[in-house]
Amino acid sequence: MIVNGHWAAFLHVKTTGERSGSTAGGVYHSKNEAGQECDWMLGWSSPYDTDNWKNMVCTEIKEAKHFKDGSHWGSVTDKMYKCGLSGSGNWNGCLSYVSTESNTSPIFEATMTLEKASLSSACISSNSWWARMSGSMVKVNVIS
Repeated sequence: MIVNGHWAAFLHVKTTGERSGSTAGGVYHSKNEAGQECDWMLGWSSPYDTDNWKNMVCTEIKEAKHFKDGSHWGSVTDKMYKCGLSGSGNWNGCLSYVSTESNTSPIFEATMTLEKASLSSACISSNSWWARMSGSMVKVNVIS
């Protein structure tokens, strides 16, 4: 659980000696200012071969449980391959911003907030994650 105004980080690493990149994402669950439940999806791709492939990110905000059954991950991956090093999402008063670096062990950073950012008691909890090997540092911010 990430409480409003705080941040969390984790290191997502590949197996030593493997020549692989990563494609990963996660869904965080919270409420908007009107009290409606919603999900923030944050995703990134950090390929091993950055000469031929570029790092990419994407984010979407949808109604609660939109991503739960896993049927949307294919379209998320497709969207990510059309995005660049940064992206944003906006849905029903919820905002998200994601960015990554262009190197082989990039930092992926995401910020989730509300348009008015006035709820001092809001919290966001991790709902689900999907991932494949990585060498990325992930930092998630919740802005109060």
